[in-house]
Amino acid sequence: MNRHTRQFCKIAMSDEGMDKLMEHTLQRQLTGLEDKLARLTALLEKQLTPADTPQPLGVARVENVNQVIAGSVTNVQQMINIVPWDGERRIDVDVTQMAAAFAENARLKEYASLDDRQRTDPDLAPPYVAELFMDLVKRGHTDPASRNVYLNPRRADQALVHLKCGRWEVVPLQEATRLLFDGVAQTIHQVVLSNEERKQLPMEAQNALSLAGLMYGDGPDEYVKRARAPMSAHLANTAPRGKPLLCEK
Repeated sequence: MNRHTRQFCKIAMSDEGMDKLMEHTLQRQLTGLEDKLARLTALLEKQLTPADTPQPLGVARVENVNQVIAGSVTNVQQMINIVPWDGERRIDVDVTQMAAAFAENARLKEYASLDDRQRTDPDLAPPYVAELFMDLVKRGHTDPASRNVYLNPRRADQALVHLKCGRWEVVPLQEATRLLFDGVAQTIHQVVLSNEERKQLPMEAQNALSLAGLMYGDGPDEYVKRARAPMSAHLANTAPRGKPLLCEK
């Protein structure tokens, strides 16, 4: 080794050789880093694989579902196409879910029992209206495919929304809540204008739903503010499994 170093080793005996050694070392480290990134990318692709469908509904997410078969619990993986946040509708709520809300939610039953003056009272009505919109958002997210938004685990004032590009983007929680509530308000307006759908609700629920929609339209920011805490809890509880990918700009 000593003879080699003194007589033959270009690396040890010249500045040019040290440059070559440095270049070789950096290249080797870079190759190792690229291998690690390739393995990480492959792992993420297994967790979030784009769905092979003619209508792009976002990334297909794998959900683990436990089923009881012949007395034993079997874990089954289910592919779920997430509806994109930037698609035609951010949230879907139908008249059946509205009827269920007034039938099952004690606060909404109480709101429906009030007279029209009380339903629009600026001091009395807002908590009920906020409860209605929050309840309908939760029902709209019952289907895992509709859960295209959830709380940023690093920031309580931010939400992550799923886009058509198949990745996730950060938006303020207040903005996400406003857009969800606007979607609910739009559906309420459609139900109120449709005789066929409106008749599926009891008369008290019809009136309460109509007036709640008007109350929200007069001051949506107030209801967004009221819903900050319950919306944070809801989005945290419905977060999809696995780490989302932020949408590249």
